[in-house]
Amino acid sequence: DDYEDLHQVIKKAYQHGILIIAAAGNQGTADEDESTVEYPAAYPEVLSVGATRIEGTKADISSSGDELGVVAPGDKRLTFGAFGGVFVQDGTSMAAAQVTGIAAVLWGQHPNETSEYIKGLLIGSANSSDTLKHCGNGMVDYDQAQQVQTVS
Repeated sequence: DDYEDLHQVIKKAYQHGILIIAAAGNQGTADEDESTVEYPAAYPEVLSVGATRIEGTKADISSSGDELGVVAPGDKRLTFGAFGGVFVQDGTSMAAAQVTGIAAVLWGQHPNETSEYIKGLLIGSANSSDTLKHCGNGMVDYDQAQQVQTVS
């Protein structure tokens, strides 16, 4: 749900230069023209992350819509549990963690850049293809971001 208090906090963080990355949600539907991106990922200040399957196509469970920024692998990801167990998980949370990690490395390499620059770099260097329909700007791509960064 869209809560005005939450949006105000997001806006304030954004205005202070914080890069906000959020999972788009696991509300995938057969009607890809219907936006199912959940809040806070649906706010324009947030980089919304959807999930792909192992085959490189949009994961069935991944939310989609105009608010979606990029996608990352989110299907059958190995994760560690709170008590040391290893689990296989699916979802946009798995994908958002990868995008956050890539953003952290890029920003660490260029600490004087703004959050808007890093967000733009992630979006601008994403790979899109016919297999990634309804996947925002495409698959996040660290190598491509490195090349774009070197050229600019």
